[in-house]
Amino acid sequence: MAMNKALCFTVMRVVIASLAGGLLSGCGGAYKSISGSDNSAFFTSARFTHPLDEELFQPLASGTSGTSETEPALVAVDHSAALDLELVRTKGRASESLLPGEQVNLNDTIITGPISIEEEFSLSMVSLAFRNRFFVHPRIYIDAFGGPLYLERDLRLDSLARSKLSQMGLLLGLGAGWKITNRTTLDFRWLPLAGTLDGFIKVVDLTATYWLTDHAGVSAGYRRWHYEEEPTGSKIDLFWEGYSAGLVFSY
Repeated sequence: MAMNKALCFTVMRVVIASLAGGLLSGCGGAYKSISGSDNSAFFTSARFTHPLDEELFQPLASGTSGTSETEPALVAVDHSAALDLELVRTKGRASESLLPGEQVNLNDTIITGPISIEEEFSLSMVSLAFRNRFFVHPRIYIDAFGGPLYLERDLRLDSLARSKLSQMGLLLGLGAGWKITNRTTLDFRWLPLAGTLDGFIKVVDLTATYWLTDHAGVSAGYRRWHYEEEPTGSKIDLFWEGYSAGLVFSY
């Protein structure tokens, strides 16, 4: 019963906070927010997909063929479902200056200006999502997905203060994709609702995937992450943007 109540509370808080822009009451208004933005971040990822109905690659019906003799053709289906396990990690660097009298509070360590602070911040996200895929065309589809989420955040302010957070949460998202060829796909994903009790992340990514075999491939793309957290003390507002590369597997 206690676990069910905690899960319900997590879901309600993530939904309400995301729709309201991730703003929750209770932050320390006397302290300046800790903001870090890195527009040249790099994301590494690995995704494992387990189809629940249709296989990823199957021969087309009799009388049709793929784009080449060496490529497996795709079944034209109206709907498919799968479980996606994804691991993504990134890190960033930034600097922040405090004016005289300004203060930040990280993990009960108070830093007072004037001072220039070098920030290092990383975020790892592990998600297990149930994905529904709806085909609006044999090669164009729309995705809806959701499931549990694990976030691990690390923030360091020079050698003055450091804070870590590791929590479970949930995600809800939408996506769209295009099967450019039988082995190449282009996917767009948007996660407006993703976070834990304390941290919230908004995700936008565009990823191209090339399947080397029926069960393994490589991916590359561009991602944007915006993370907000309101612990006791300063609000944490972090942003990563940059290229991504990873591996994909299907079983």
